[in-house]
Amino acid sequence: MSTRLFSRLWYRSRLFWLLTLFAVYLLVCFFLVPRLVQQGLQDGLRSEMAWESTLGEVHFHPLEWRLELNALSATDHESRKVLALDQLVIDFDWFSPFRRAWSLEELSLTKPYVRFDLYDDGTNFSRSRAEALSRKPPLDVEDEKEAADPEEATPSTVPRVFLELLALRDASLDFHDHTQPETVHHEFTRLDFRLDEFTTYQDIGDVHSLVVTWGEGQTLEWDGRINLPQSRAEGQILLRQLRLSGFQPYLKPHVDYELLDGHFNVGGQYALAWGEPELQLKLSGLHASVAGLDVGVKDRGSVLTWSELTLAESDFDLASMTLNMPGLTLSGLNLRAERLQDGALVPLLGLKESRSSSTSAEGGTGDKDNQSQEFRWTLGEFVLKEGGLLWKDLVPAQAAEIRISDLNVQVSGLSEDFSKPLPVKTGFSLQESGKTHIEGEVTPASGAAEVSLDLEQWPLPMLQPYIDEVAALTLQEGRVSLKGTLAADPGAEQLGRFEGELQVEGLETRDQVLGEPLAGWQALTVSGIGLNLAPLGVEISEIDWSGPYAKIVIDDSGTMNLAKLARKPQAGSEEAESAEGDAATVESPESGQEDSSAAPTPLPDVDIRRFSMQGASFEFRDNTLDPAVDIVLKDFGGTISDLSSNNQARSDVDLSGMLEDQGQLTISGTVNPLSEQLYTDLKLGLSGFDMTELSPYTGKYVGNKVDKGQLLLDLQYRIDGTQLDASNEAVLDQFTLGDSVKSEDATSLPVGLAIALLKDLDGRIQLDVPVHGDLSDPEFRVGQVILDTLVNLITKAATSPFSLLGSIVEGGDELSTVVFEPGDAGLSDSAREKAGQLAEVMVAKPQLRLEIRGAASEKEDGGVLKQAIFDKRLAQWRSANTRASEREAYEALAREWAESGAVDSVVGGDAPDAEQLAELVRLSLSAIAVKKADLRRLASDRAANLRKQILAAGDVQAAQVFTLDPVVRPAFKGPVSLEVSLGAR
Repeated sequence: MSTRLFSRLWYRSRLFWLLTLFAVYLLVCFFLVPRLVQQGLQDGLRSEMAWESTLGEVHFHPLEWRLELNALSATDHESRKVLALDQLVIDFDWFSPFRRAWSLEELSLTKPYVRFDLYDDGTNFSRSRAEALSRKPPLDVEDEKEAADPEEATPSTVPRVFLELLALRDASLDFHDHTQPETVHHEFTRLDFRLDEFTTYQDIGDVHSLVVTWGEGQTLEWDGRINLPQSRAEGQILLRQLRLSGFQPYLKPHVDYELLDGHFNVGGQYALAWGEPELQLKLSGLHASVAGLDVGVKDRGSVLTWSELTLAESDFDLASMTLNMPGLTLSGLNLRAERLQDGALVPLLGLKESRSSSTSAEGGTGDKDNQSQEFRWTLGEFVLKEGGLLWKDLVPAQAAEIRISDLNVQVSGLSEDFSKPLPVKTGFSLQESGKTHIEGEVTPASGAAEVSLDLEQWPLPMLQPYIDEVAALTLQEGRVSLKGTLAADPGAEQLGRFEGELQVEGLETRDQVLGEPLAGWQALTVSGIGLNLAPLGVEISEIDWSGPYAKIVIDDSGTMNLAKLARKPQAGSEEAESAEGDAATVESPESGQEDSSAAPTPLPDVDIRRFSMQGASFEFRDNTLDPAVDIVLKDFGGTISDLSSNNQARSDVDLSGMLEDQGQLTISGTVNPLSEQLYTDLKLGLSGFDMTELSPYTGKYVGNKVDKGQLLLDLQYRIDGTQLDASNEAVLDQFTLGDSVKSEDATSLPVGLAIALLKDLDGRIQLDVPVHGDLSDPEFRVGQVILDTLVNLITKAATSPFSLLGSIVEGGDELSTVVFEPGDAGLSDSAREKAGQLAEVMVAKPQLRLEIRGAASEKEDGGVLKQAIFDKRLAQWRSANTRASEREAYEALAREWAESGAVDSVVGGDAPDAEQLAELVRLSLSAIAVKKADLRRLASDRAANLRKQILAAGDVQAAQVFTLDPVVRPAFKGPVSLEVSLGAR
């Protein structure tokens, strides 16, 4: 052979030509193919995409059929780099011709880079393609037809491809999304991809595997089979550590939340068939989790976090539209909700307004036949473990914080059928002290529920910021517990019912104005509760109230502490404007009469079998007085049985307590306070109350302290409907006023006299003030009636004191005057009788003082005294002139006193002698002058004689009876008399 090769006929040797062809093949592969590839690639990118590119070395290994491209870089028509790679390796398989397919042992790219821009009208690739087409010359008719309808020009078939290895090493994707209000930029680096033994034309039965990694530990793993000819695939896929923060730019235009952190994991087996008749997809062993979630709100920080949300291995079938999930577990949930000062809620801020218009309602939903198949799903169990909720309210002046911790929830049997009852278990801690357990069944569709509740030791001070908004009250301590069952059904005639027990323990409140305790109790237990939600009705077996206390204080300004508790809305606030608006509506003259068409709301049915109270203490303090009045009702308690809203029901009342350690207070009778028809028949008794406790009041309003005395009360009140029939019997035993007190508010009425008059022989004052009236009358006030009666009684003591002595002597009103004969100081029989009666009064009421003021009249008493003077002088003149006649005597006396001219006129007249004698007497009497001293002496003698008679008539102390400075009056309107008055010693 070698001889032929180097012979003169070597060019005719087959070996020569084979070697020659092989050499040419090598030359072409080594030198020509790289140039053609380089030129063709750059020209193709320029003509088809309008990209300018640079390319490093290109190598083609003819013996290995291996093509290597190095340092490729392309820029688009806007001079932006869109494509690059360090190396591209295409290793062709020698058996490609036999497989009649593109068979590659390796297709790998090292450090490939792609820039992808997404616009509303397309991508940067479509824009580059359009730019390239705009640079090409116009097409002929056939080309235009083919370009216009490429599917008809080129049959749509899947190319026959066999890849032993497809790999991307350290790939990068530069993604720009311009469809959002602000451009979203994602840069995916360190992407690694590997796919083994892939074919598009047959099922070789081998399992393919794919691994993609990017970022910080984010991976996509796939193992499976793909049978393109039979349009089916199966395998398993696993996505790990997908960072959720990458989705934040797409959520930002639509929600007010920020995905601050969290990663997503999902995996499972799938079976996919996309041929006829329809798409088939089955997922099995599907599991997913979202771990380390952190959702925030701008300027508010994190509002939602959780440790992990885990979906247990589930199954999904697209054909039957079913999803079966055995369990969903949420661990470490923490939700922080806030109400801002403007009332906005965080995180419940809602969705932002969409940039695109919503789907028109006129479009309808289409025919029923065209609607998608109903999606069915089941969730065996949902579990929330170790969750927490924080509510922060910034609207109150002092921010409110309510914290729920150790939240655990378990719900079983969830599905798309919300008409089925679901077993639910919930437990949590409130403010780290209150425990709560809820267990039962809930029906989501109807809202029906049947659960057991156990709320233990909920702390009431957590409500303090809200209380501060409406009252100047500090809730220092208090715990509420509730235990029972709740059955509710919004669709039923009976909305729901609660049965159980309520307890409020250790309640302590403090008055913020005075800085003192206000009210509270040791324990309030409501047992045997049966509460109907609608129509509202309450049944209670027993209310047991232990150790309640309350303090009522009147401050220096005269305002009660209870009146200062309520806070008025600040000017300009919504509450104030609302209150003003309501007031304007009520008071507006344009509103006219009340709307009588509105039906009154029926009162709920209430039935309380027994109310008991023990160890109650109520304090009253009045700081308007000096010293202040401080009265305490202690050890108050008892029972009220059978309280009911039934109009015919009657409740027995039996209460008692001690008022200031001495006074025994009792309340007994029957009431019906809960019915529409009010009924009360109560008796209130008080005995042994020391009235010196009231000295500050008597000092201020009477002008004297209380020296001693006890108060006994027997009050009987009967109310039937609106009619009141009451008796107020009071006994003041040994009530005595003491030292005087200087007070501008003291009354001018003779209270001391009234006390002295009203006391009986045993030193007791008995008062009976009946009250009758109609409670519906706006002018009727029980307290005002009693006060008016007492004032009238004291006024009567001042104006007509003897009228109050009827219990001692008859005709007491007539003892105020003693009648005398004109000109006489001696006592008549009637005067002596009155003197005896007055003595009897003085003995019965030694605290009284009797004052006698003598009186005489210039007219009645003066006339008698003149006649006495005349008679005496007449007797003296006749004794001296025994022979003179009667006429001469009268004439002589007349001339002695009267004017002689007047006497001569009488004597010289033609009148009969009898008339002349009478006229002479008249002239004499008119001329006689009675001295005022004589009248005062007469008045003084009358008073002295009456005093003597009173002192002599009984065991009357001399210090009790006084004579006053006598008076001389021009005349008496009635009989001649003197006045007797009473006073207090």
